[in-house]
Amino acid sequence: MRVPFSDVDMHGNVHNSRYVVYGENAVNDFLAERGLAERTRPGVGDLIFLVKELSVEYRRPLRFGDTVACRVRDVRVAGPRLTFDVTVLREPEGDGEPAVAAKVTITWVRVSPDRTALRVPPDVADSLRVDA
Repeated sequence: MRVPFSDVDMHGNVHNSRYVVYGENAVNDFLAERGLAERTRPGVGDLIFLVKELSVEYRRPLRFGDTVACRVRDVRVAGPRLTFDVTVLREPEGDGEPAVAAKVTITWVRVSPDRTALRVPPDVADSLRVDA
């Protein structure tokens, strides 16, 4: 995607909050690629997840018009928790390597409808494995 003007701050850099949105979109795409979109859809699916923690480690600024790619690099499953590591990349204009702009870490907790923590099912954990 190209960074739209609406994502930049008064300094011309992508606003800090947008990196979280980019990371969440990457996670949603990742789930869809693994056939989990319907199971995690609010009010429809059998899996309910709440955000427990998120962080962004900024490396390089993104600016208006930059081409950005986001990739889920790792998923860790521990009991009721899923932790997604997402890399936000600035694609090069010509030849060259993409530059890491940020690393976004998002931790979800699986809960029941009454908000009691539940383990992530083994079939879901298996489908979330990231191939090296």
